[in-house]
Amino acid sequence: MANQRPSGLIQRYREELQVRHNARRTVETDEQWLRRLLRVHRMRQPRAMGEAEIHAFLSHLVTEERVSASTQNQALAALLFLYRELLEWGCGEPGGGGARPQASAPSRGAHGG
Repeated sequence: MANQRPSGLIQRYREELQVRHNARRTVETDEQWLRRLLRVHRMRQPRAMGEAEIHAFLSHLVTEERVSASTQNQALAALLFLYRELLEWGCGEPGGGGARPQASAPSRGAHGG
């Protein structure tokens, strides 16, 4: 069944993103992050999950799916929206903050002279 109707939470999540005038692509992408979180944690209800599960999901993205730090931060932002706006998570940040990009070589600026 290709045109499966989203579950209650996913539909509410989508609607809340749309009400806030997010771009169509942003809504679709953020919804996919929620679906991936649910799949990784075997369809557990997000209300039953805490910081440990969010952190495990973000770690899974890096170790198993080899996503970049910026992609990991996009996933975190989508999940923070879920927990703060829909589930009214009142304490701390699930996931322990954003990803830190790998250190790179120092940039070389123009030398005045």
